[in-house]
Amino acid sequence: MTTIPHRFFSSATEKPFEHCIECKKSLLSGEPYLIQKSYRRYPDFNIEDTVFEFAMCFGCFEGMRNRMSRDSLRRMDSFFSENARIEEHLKKKTLGLNFSLDHFINNCIIEDIPIEETEEFQLVALCEGYHLSFSLPPYAISGQAMERMAELLSAETLDEMDDFRGRHFTGPPELSKLLNRKPILI
Repeated sequence: MTTIPHRFFSSATEKPFEHCIECKKSLLSGEPYLIQKSYRRYPDFNIEDTVFEFAMCFGCFEGMRNRMSRDSLRRMDSFFSENARIEEHLKKKTLGLNFSLDHFINNCIIEDIPIEETEEFQLVALCEGYHLSFSLPPYAISGQAMERMAELLSAETLDEMDDFRGRHFTGPPELSKLLNRKPILI
């Protein structure tokens, strides 16, 4: 196992996430949890900003999936199985001691475009305690892929994601456009 890279630390604290965003349960005891971070890049200023970030225990993740419509789940699962380069991505695990997070997050897992060429992207990692889990290696999703995925979601699922966002991500009005553009995809 590899220690969680700084890229997956909380931007607010510069430390590993400690609690589940939903149930507030401690995440560092060794149980699996997901980290998701969404970024916006401003190329004219050479700035990258975190739009939102969270960590969620697997129990809450399963609860969230269960609240999504069956049609949305079916379409999303099909989309990932048809478009994500999972096998190619999983082969990167064999790099062993030469681990570099960049091997996993430099390109979108769906579109196979360099993340550095996108204005919006998300990073996802499965972790256990203070370590990355490679049963699902970390990956990046470009804004273009997120738009394609958002089109697959039912109104019921979009409402559920809006509720999640409303409970956890409030802020200045200028952020609402960014947060409303795409559903939070876990």
